[in-house]
Amino acid sequence: MKKAQGTPASENRREGLLYGLLVCALGGIWLAQEIGAIRTNVPMGPIVIIVIGFLMLLPWLKK
Repeated sequence: MKKAQGTPASENRREGLLYGLLVCALGGIWLAQEIGAIRTNVPMGPIVIIVIGFLMLLPWLKK
């Protein structure tokens, strides 16, 4: 049986995709900085960890 669009299951799936893409993008930026392709004065490691932690907390914050 197909679920209707906008159901909690489809919303969770979209959120998971969004979070996965965001984490991949941050990881790509962090890697580019580490290999010298991007020069910044901001350390990406702590920012990535903070963003991942925040994304893990979002489902509980929305309730």
